[in-house]
Amino acid sequence: MDTYSIITFLVLLSAVFGYINVRFLKLPNTIGLMLITILYTLGVLALSYFDDTLLQVEIEFIKQINFKELLLDHMLSFSLEHYILIFSN
Repeated sequence: MDTYSIITFLVLLSAVFGYINVRFLKLPNTIGLMLITILYTLGVLALSYFDDTLLQVEIEFIKQINFKELLLDHMLSFSLEHYILIFSN
């Protein structure tokens, strides 16, 4: 799985969590997303006691992320580009 597919999946997951927060929980964004993420993680851990298939898939998903490439090539360039656009005016 390439970097853009991983980013797409994570953005989709955060959008679903954000929708759940806005529609049902109605908490502030940061608190609601953190709470849903913690509940999701605890749910995956609880489910892994019965069947660890989902946990193994997520472990393999995380192992595929090259953090050095992600930080240096993608996130840093995006941050610098954003900084330039904001402060060039």
